[in-house]
Amino acid sequence: MEPGPCSIKHSSGNINMSQLSLYENLESFAMEDQQGNKDWVKPQVEAEPNVENHRRRNILLLISGLLCSCVFLSFVFLLAGLLKISAMHMEMKQLQENLQLEFAQFKNNVSEEVERNHSDMAGELSKMRIKVSEEIETMHSDVTGELSKMKIKGCSCLQCPINWHEFNQACYYFSTQSGNWQFAKQQCSLNDSHLLVISSASEQDFIKKEASSNMYWIGLNDLVSERKWQWVDGTTYELSSTFWAAGEPNNRNSEDCVHIDDKGRWNDNKCSTNFFWICEKQKNSA
Repeated sequence: MEPGPCSIKHSSGNINMSQLSLYENLESFAMEDQQGNKDWVKPQVEAEPNVENHRRRNILLLISGLLCSCVFLSFVFLLAGLLKISAMHMEMKQLQENLQLEFAQFKNNVSEEVERNHSDMAGELSKMRIKVSEEIETMHSDVTGELSKMKIKGCSCLQCPINWHEFNQACYYFSTQSGNWQFAKQQCSLNDSHLLVISSASEQDFIKKEASSNMYWIGLNDLVSERKWQWVDGTTYELSSTFWAAGEPNNRNSEDCVHIDDKGRWNDNKCSTNFFWICEKQKNSA
């Protein structure tokens, strides 16, 4: 018997329509069951990304926390460093002020000590100058007395040239023409003498009397060094008596040479000014 159109041939025999429906139903159930299993497994597959994301979020939170902690600690250390630097700066400033104060005090002490020593030395020098001047004048007076005794005994071996004035065994020439200080110095040299050097009060009185209110150059100047007065014969200025006019020397307009004014007192003036002059030398042998 041949199979009908609605029958399917199977390896074990022919399968009728009802068997085919059953087979299809079983196959459909199996497919649905398989599909249901797939739908049940799917949440497990989707759950893995959520766990990974959660882990990554935790890691990011941990890193952020660490970064915030590092920034906070850095800020704390920076603030502590700034406070320490500020404290060191204040300490250094205080130290500097203390050093400046100590230096100022030391400077004042040294200045006072130097001034005190200078005053003491000036006083000692003044006493020494007076003492030496007195001794020189005494020696000069003794020599003058001895020469006077020699004259009394008939010895007149020393004398001054014509037109020269005699005083204490020295000769003085009062010029009758005028010239500047250098010219006057040269004229005295040509006469084997030098410009007047005054070494005592008695000599000053003699010159003042003989000058008769005229102005004469004398051998005192500070041409080499300002305010360092020198006599032309090398006599030490600091050890000799001085007879300056009031307020002199004042060095107005480069006044480096000294003359006797109309009252017999000393005055510094410009060396180019024309005055009379006085020459001085010791007595010559006859």
